[in-house]
Amino acid sequence: MKDNRETGLFDRAKTVSALDAAERFAGIEGKRIGGRVKACCPLHNEKTPSCVFYENGTFYCFGCHAGGTSIDFTMAYFRESSVDAAKRIVSAFGLGDVGAPDFDAGREAKRRREIKESIRKTASFTHAVQCAVIHWCTDQMDRLDPSDESEESEAILESLLKLKNDAENLTNAINALETADRTGNLQALLQSVSAVSRERYDMLKTWDETQGTCYVRGMRA
Repeated sequence: MKDNRETGLFDRAKTVSALDAAERFAGIEGKRIGGRVKACCPLHNEKTPSCVFYENGTFYCFGCHAGGTSIDFTMAYFRESSVDAAKRIVSAFGLGDVGAPDFDAGREAKRRREIKESIRKTASFTHAVQCAVIHWCTDQMDRLDPSDESEESEAILESLLKLKNDAENLTNAINALETADRTGNLQALLQSVSAVSRERYDMLKTWDETQGTCYVRGMRA
């Protein structure tokens, strides 16, 4: 059972709507439809708005299926516990004492900076790897014999074009999210492609070591 202090904290946090929390923490801009607001979900990467904020203060994303109150949104956006999310809301909206002596605004600001810096470094690495992939694909296509119309040659060309196009789309997505300062969306995108980025880095690293090239040589993983 929650003690009175914790219950009071949650009660105050729930007076803030999910829309208000999303606007304050994620900077969303949505389209109002009647009493609802529809926007791109800041909890995952998407181009078509699928997240709906309702008049009763809750939200639901039809893309990633996240939903709930302002506390649920804040928990998902910052990847923290319900208590920390409630403290964050109460503090951000000036709803009184958060009731926790260890909730220090200075430490919280430092933690946010560290998270943002970590995301920036990951984005820089992921972007650099995809650029190296684009360069590698271009070089490999240039080496193909244009007169070779065999099925094998066509399959190789198709694979290279697909890989190059995928890497270009990823670099464009990273650039767009960084330009728009959509940190939450950028973090979600980087997490979703972390495995494939590592695979591509390892592939090019092995290529460099065996072929004497410099696609990712010197790059810090």
